[in-house]
Amino acid sequence: MKRPRERNPITLCYNPVLVISLCCEFLLNIGQDIKIFEEEGIVLSRKLQILGKKIISTMTEEIISKAYLQIDFKNRTVLNIITTYGFVPLMLDPKIEILLEEAWEGRNTYECDGKLMDFSLLTHLLHSPLIKLPGKALMPSDLIKNGFKANVKESKFWFQFKFRHTSIS
Repeated sequence: MKRPRERNPITLCYNPVLVISLCCEFLLNIGQDIKIFEEEGIVLSRKLQILGKKIISTMTEEIISKAYLQIDFKNRTVLNIITTYGFVPLMLDPKIEILLEEAWEGRNTYECDGKLMDFSLLTHLLHSPLIKLPGKALMPSDLIKNGFKANVKESKFWFQFKFRHTSIS
């Protein structure tokens, strides 16, 4: 039964994206626990995600940022639920790309003159301690190099240096 958009109960909720993402999560969990409903849960979850995509297309950027950053009863944001379960149709709108760029780069990056700190997630990642590796002291350069060490002493490049130095000058 198709209903007009105004009569759909999901659109009347405070945060329809949260409702849709939680319903999709519950449907997938029910399908995993009770194998009889697995295929039906996947199909209904996809239909709800398509409905969510249509609802998101009518929302403004301000409402989307509030809706995606709202926390549910398990202390997870809507964005976390969507990315954990891979609800791709809920992430396809260009307004959400703007939200993700703001979350990655920082909201006040336009105010940064090169001297201000903590205006982006990259600065936070560079200076924050690693939680996953307790007891190990790593520098950001160690993570970037990934254990790479140049063996300049073992390789003999000095003859190339002499040749190039005389050919350039």
